[in-house]
Amino acid sequence: MLRQSVDVVVIGSGIGGLTAARMLAEFGHKRVLVLEQHYTLGGMTHEFTRDARFHFATGVHYLGTTLEGGSPQAMLDYLSDRQLQWQRLPHEFDVIHLPGLEFGIPGCEEEYLAKLIKEWPQEASSIRRYFKDAHKASRGLALRAVVNGLPIPVQAPGRWLLSKFLPLTQVTLHTYIEQHFRDPMLKALLSAQWGLYGPPPAQSAFGFHALIAVLHYKDGAAYPIGGPRELGRSIIAALQRHNVELRCRHAVRQIRIADGRCQGVEVEDTDAGEVYVVDAPCVISDAGVRNTFGPLLPEGQRERFAGELARLPAEPSAVMLFIGLDASPARFGVSGENHWLIPDPDHDQGYRRPPGDGALYISFGSLNDPAAGWHTIEIMSLVDPADFQRWAAITNRNADLGYQDLKESIRNKLLGRLETLLPGIGAHIVFSEIATPLTFSTFQRSVAGAFYGLSTSPAQLQSPLATNVTRIQGLFLAGQDAMTPGIQGALMGGVLAATAALTGPGKLRMWRTLPMRKPLPPRPLLAHWQGYLTVKEIVAQSPTVKGFRLALPGGSDLPFKFRAGQYLQVELPLDDGLVRRAYSISSSPEQRKWCEITVKFEALDNSSRYLRDHVAPGRALRIEAPLGEFSLE
Repeated sequence: MLRQSVDVVVIGSGIGGLTAARMLAEFGHKRVLVLEQHYTLGGMTHEFTRDARFHFATGVHYLGTTLEGGSPQAMLDYLSDRQLQWQRLPHEFDVIHLPGLEFGIPGCEEEYLAKLIKEWPQEASSIRRYFKDAHKASRGLALRAVVNGLPIPVQAPGRWLLSKFLPLTQVTLHTYIEQHFRDPMLKALLSAQWGLYGPPPAQSAFGFHALIAVLHYKDGAAYPIGGPRELGRSIIAALQRHNVELRCRHAVRQIRIADGRCQGVEVEDTDAGEVYVVDAPCVISDAGVRNTFGPLLPEGQRERFAGELARLPAEPSAVMLFIGLDASPARFGVSGENHWLIPDPDHDQGYRRPPGDGALYISFGSLNDPAAGWHTIEIMSLVDPADFQRWAAITNRNADLGYQDLKESIRNKLLGRLETLLPGIGAHIVFSEIATPLTFSTFQRSVAGAFYGLSTSPAQLQSPLATNVTRIQGLFLAGQDAMTPGIQGALMGGVLAATAALTGPGKLRMWRTLPMRKPLPPRPLLAHWQGYLTVKEIVAQSPTVKGFRLALPGGSDLPFKFRAGQYLQVELPLDDGLVRRAYSISSSPEQRKWCEITVKFEALDNSSRYLRDHVAPGRALRIEAPLGEFSLE
């Protein structure tokens, strides 16, 4: 059997695994190998395409824009070597629809508090306390992260102390809301965003709700320009600059253990059908607790953890409907905000409804991505994966009429509820596809399709398995299960896994370098740049010639310098796929706020016709610039 040797193996290329790989390569100077079983790197940051034009997100729909150091944007900017760009969502980024109530949540903590008090003045003191308690409960999660990185013998006492001195973190959301509020509609509203992290209020710990639903978006929400795929693309490019090796379709079959210590992994190259061994003294698993301590361990080792795994409550999964449109959703009154349709103020009762009848989360990524060429909608509803398990063992589910009938029934329910929210939009739907928990289980390899990882329950907070440092020497846990659900939690799970694996000098360098306390400084001017520029203005120069003025979305100076005679490349989503076209820069290098390209429209040139017919002011285009050596000083 073929054998290889590296310093660190990372199992899985989700954001947690990629973050850990970057930290260990950059600050530990390790030879790092990332192994991904899927055909695409990036975990739930990747997108898929249908009809060669509609791009759909698989897991990232919006991120908080907290302005403090350590914010998701600051950390992602660091991991991507400053390649990411952001578009803010509308100020009221989430709109909650309950029976008899429609409430927009503003992207400002003080404004949100004031709006709640104005609507429910009789509960003012409880509302103020709610926000104060949210900060306390989230600090408990931060301290739990510290405990998770400690040596095994002191972790259990540390968790016990946290439960005694910071009990708010571990009380259920349902218990907290019932104890502090009286109005049923206010209770339902404050609990409404439980779909951001998993199980309904009776099962979720208040600490997770406080951090993810209350504080993560306290300064508003943003979406990556170019879509979530830009997260994976830019972070992977940065990893390659740090000599990290990444392999797709290489599934880890087993973590190799001898004398209680991790020795490496056994891997199957699923394309070649070959099995090989990678020797490594350090393995970082981004595959989740249930996979790591279940099928990835040798059978004799699994018995050590079987009881603790069984004590963890089951996780929810979701059905998702992906929709392609021939018209903008803005025509129907939305501007990019997310909508939550909640039919039952009792969220726990709503979760038990049949698939498609419970709470819905509706997002409009194409309205928040100025680079989107075609419009899309994504609808998610959390469901009990047990409703789908009868089909789990079937290899060809596409041929099973019962499964296909269930999917069609759910699809029709979701489309009907969307039509109720946005009357008339159904006439503009040209594509739709449903995904079930079995879809996520197939592509993500998550147990029962639980893409949020472990249930965000009080039991997880006390579990000895949901930690960065495991009881197997050399094996560390990254990602959501070691911290919190979502991209921010998975990212920090990767940072903390790397912290546990690094020695003293490497840890110190890492924490001194990361933007944990303040945002990154402004990026220096570049001689070569790739990213998105927005069409600021289109100037007609003749009946067949137009000038397109391109500027940074935020209006800052251009991030690159150029010389007269150089050109840029523009990426265009034509009907037969993405193409890159070169256009000379026709504006002066002295103009720093924008640059201009001049385009002549030709009947047989698909690129010029696309620019004429589909590109208007406000559209963002992916650019590479400057290029070309023919120049005039």
